Amino acid sequence: MDTHKKTKEQGFTLIELLVSIGIFFIITALVFVNQQRFGGTILLTNLAYDVALTIRQAQVYGISTKVSAGNSFSHGYGIHFAGNDSFILFVDLDNSDSYITPSGPPSDDGTKCFAGTECLNFYKVSKGNTISRFCGRNDCSGAGVSDLASLDIIFYRPFPEPNPIRGFKQNGASQDYNDASIILTSPQGLTKTVTVLKSGQISIR
Repeated sequence: MDTHKKTKEQGFTLIELLVSIGIFFIITALVFVNQQRFGGTILLTNLAYDVALTIRQAQVYGISTKVSAGNSFSHGYGIHFAGNDSFILFVDLDNSDSYITPSGPPSDDGTKCFAGTECLNFYKVSKGNTISRFCGRNDCSGAGVSDLASLDIIFYRPFPEPNPIRGFKQNGASQDYNDASIILTSPQGLTKTVTVLKSGQISIR
């Protein structure tokens, strides 16, 4: 009698192999999507802090002894928003309570500041993030796009409060606000809002 037992070698069947590969690809896709979302959150948060800190810098310049052109301490400092891919730190040399003076020469070309003008620093928004909206805070409470073409937030000595927060509508009319909001959006649809209150408080949410 043959006492040897026959052994049967077993391996993956084609179906088992396909199921294993499918599970691997699903896990890889989930990790990739979550990584993209996490990276987008970090980049958007960094942008929000860049905007908030630049507004704070204008506030510090406005209430301190920062000397502007002509050794003057009387000019205000502010932030200018117009469009969705940049913002500008400026000094209000003509005391017009705004960055753009229709009768004056331009201070930037949309990519950089011109020397000797009101434009101090030009900040480009990158990595697919955008400034999706900027508005007086009441106008940001609803859905849709703000009707503001630009927004200026200016600080004058010796007050930490913004004075004024001035929006310019598409038709050229201007309006002053107590508060302002700047809404930032990532390529993944995430949002951060930088809010400037009439008290001078700057917050991110």
